[in-house]
Amino acid sequence: MRKLFQTKRAADANQMFIYVASVVVVGFVFIYGFKAVYAFLRSSQQIERAQFITDFTHVANTVSNAYGSVKYLPIVIPSQFRKLCVVELSAEPLNVCGPLDTPTPLGDLTDSMCASWWESYTYNKAQSDYEASVIAGTPIPKPDVEVSQKNVFFTDLSGAVVYSDLIERIKLDPGADTLNPTTFFCVDSTRKNSQLRLEGLGREASVSLE
Repeated sequence: MRKLFQTKRAADANQMFIYVASVVVVGFVFIYGFKAVYAFLRSSQQIERAQFITDFTHVANTVSNAYGSVKYLPIVIPSQFRKLCVVELSAEPLNVCGPLDTPTPLGDLTDSMCASWWESYTYNKAQSDYEASVIAGTPIPKPDVEVSQKNVFFTDLSGAVVYSDLIERIKLDPGADTLNPTTFFCVDSTRKNSQLRLEGLGREASVSLE
């Protein structure tokens, strides 16, 4: 009888061990699988974003030298991002970002977007003033350090900028209102079938949101 009882206890212990081991294995597989799927989705979304930047650059370069030519580029915002914003670097951001030292961004702009915009605008103006002074024969000091300019920004679901880049040879279409020209625009990921209209201006491309 005692031997039978010991055998039963041993069987129960073995079953418990198998059960615990099964739970551990299933949990490991679930966690590993979840991480693998998440990594795959994140990687695919980064590829989508990179492809959009590549296409944007290509279309801008294509139409820039063909005056009057027009091309349309569908806007792609992967699900991990919330918004796409494009700013006009030649425009002073004061009206939409506030002063450089105390930024007060309007609309969908963020502090980091405005800081980057102000940095680019200040550098470009200093560079332009330097070039004009050289032509005039009264050169002023040349800007010391070139800045990393960005005019395209992606924000995540919290609204923070998680990726930025520079698309060269583009200029935002100011629109019909000459008193309040368009200096930036943002597109939310929930807005479907949005596209960019790029028109060749000879040396650069005019960009507007359709």
